[in-house]
Amino acid sequence: MHWGNSLEDISLNVVSLQKVNNFFLKLNCLGKKVVSQLVKNLQRAFEENIKEAFWLDPPTRDKALEKINLFRAKIGYPDVWLSFNGLYIEPKDFFDNVNSANLFFNDKEMNSIGEKVDKEKWFLFPSTVDAYYESSGNEYLRSFKL
Repeated sequence: MHWGNSLEDISLNVVSLQKVNNFFLKLNCLGKKVVSQLVKNLQRAFEENIKEAFWLDPPTRDKALEKINLFRAKIGYPDVWLSFNGLYIEPKDFFDNVNSANLFFNDKEMNSIGEKVDKEKWFLFPSTVDAYYESSGNEYLRSFKL
């Protein structure tokens, strides 16, 4: 998850995780499952429409079907949360905490150089009500109001 490099971002991540635990996991909320199934149904409908599109030549149709099958939907909240293991925060030392957070995130980014792209990374806080489509990653993200 790429949610920024500030103490505010860290606290929003913690708040998001707490809200997900309280409202979704403890209550066994089906919202994520229902919306995920809806997206899968839409994908299958698009697939059927493309198969029946007489105006598409076979190579274009094959590419479109491939793209649909590679589509990733990120719904509600991430399955894997950002870990803050190794980040040290002192309750009464704001300057050192900001510095520590900056170093922590910088190290995370630097260590990811040369690594495989993390396709599960989110670019929004789950507590943010919003959505986006990332064409380069062929993914759609929809967060819920927590």
